[in-house]
Amino acid sequence: MFLGELDPQAIGPAIEFATHYEPTPLADFEVLMKSVPPGFIFSDATFVDVGSGMGRVLMLASRYGFKQVVGVEISPALNEIARENIAVFKDAGSLCRDIRLVCADAATFALPHGNLLLYLYNPFEGPLFAQFIMRVLGETDGEVVLLYHTPTQRDEIEKYPVFTLHAETDCGVVYRKELAQEERRVDGFIARAHFEM
Repeated sequence: MFLGELDPQAIGPAIEFATHYEPTPLADFEVLMKSVPPGFIFSDATFVDVGSGMGRVLMLASRYGFKQVVGVEISPALNEIARENIAVFKDAGSLCRDIRLVCADAATFALPHGNLLLYLYNPFEGPLFAQFIMRVLGETDGEVVLLYHTPTQRDEIEKYPVFTLHAETDCGVVYRKELAQEERRVDGFIARAHFEM
């Protein structure tokens, strides 16, 4: 399903770089989650699905004990379906009840603070993808793990040495963005090697 068939006027110019909507296969999500680097603590991180569609991945992610699960979707039509799906979602295995939906362009969405697990199922390409990666580089203040299903734009990520390729699977790749050298963890907080004046 192409987003232009749903609500092109509501999406705006970003539709030029948006790909089609397709739900993530359950087995693929499990494979990618099993490839998350050891030592990355789910309960200390926010899960963000960039291009969250009808909400399937958000509901799956709620089983992993993240402190918060966030879906970002540019299509109002898909976002509303996700809202309805999550409203009736009941899963005894769910460890995170804080599931939030944001209808926004990923190019302008403010990424949450702290450690992040970002999930992308090939949501967009070209300059929009490049802009998003630049924002991940410049705006995140914790550890970042990036799960990228169908990684057609992986060259854009691999231009930056700060992203380490941790795993490669049949369905996608997993990168880790380490904390900058001037940052380190102290009792779960980020300590920066500079002082405010």
